[in-house]
Amino acid sequence: MLSTMPDGAFLVRESDGRPGEYSLSIMYQSVKHIKINRKGTKYNVAPDSEEYATIQDLVAYFQVHSLKRHFPPLETTLRLPFR
Repeated sequence: MLSTMPDGAFLVRESDGRPGEYSLSIMYQSVKHIKINRKGTKYNVAPDSEEYATIQDLVAYFQVHSLKRHFPPLETTLRLPFR
């Protein structure tokens, strides 16, 4: 779905391999998939990332801040939600 979208297009979806868990899919040169980790009632995308109360808060943060801090090849923000 994202392969024809511009860089920065993204969607949050239920994980294929982990029912009830979520993944972030983003287009940046090609489609990449990032596991959204749940730690108690908080969410993060990497062990060294901030923890967020909701997935919406996580998305809002990365709409402003680049993913490259945690994923060096992904020098982009979440720019365009897939509808």
